[in-house]
Amino acid sequence: MHRRLKVIRDYSFGATASKLKMPLYYLIIDEWSATNAAFMSGMTKADKDLRYRWQALIQDISMLGRAAGFGLIVISQQISVTNSGISSAVQEEAGLKLHFGDAEMSSYRLTFGNEVQIPDVQLNVGEAFAWIEGVTSSGYVIPFAAPYVDAANIWNILTQALASQDDDYYLDYRLR
Repeated sequence: MHRRLKVIRDYSFGATASKLKMPLYYLIIDEWSATNAAFMSGMTKADKDLRYRWQALIQDISMLGRAAGFGLIVISQQISVTNSGISSAVQEEAGLKLHFGDAEMSSYRLTFGNEVQIPDVQLNVGEAFAWIEGVTSSGYVIPFAAPYVDAANIWNILTQALASQDDDYYLDYRLR
């Protein structure tokens, strides 16, 4: 990511990974609370070093990643500063928040905060409320339904999507 940012900075003002047609990369963390807890549990110097590197990585991607075409997808049963260990700075950088399934209002508040209006609607399987930066400006979350994914074909879809991901090609313009 930092290599990309250096390449982008060497271009004209306003250059971004997107404008330079660089591929996007996402770090997907399922069960954030458990993953984070694994990095937070050790007490040795090596454990503390690993903990610092983990927190720095997450902070870097959330704060600097957008311009370089890097992003985080964090999945958790409950995402709040107190319950999950995700910092408020990282949480504030989220451009999309989804809460799947029917839940108590207090659970929705942990996801979206107190400023957002949440309709009193029961959600079914595959349905969610969404908050999207720059889109959800009415003060209300919006309904969202997950698309159907053919489980038998998912590996072929991913393989095809990732086949052209060659970062060296995008970082070294002499290869073009």
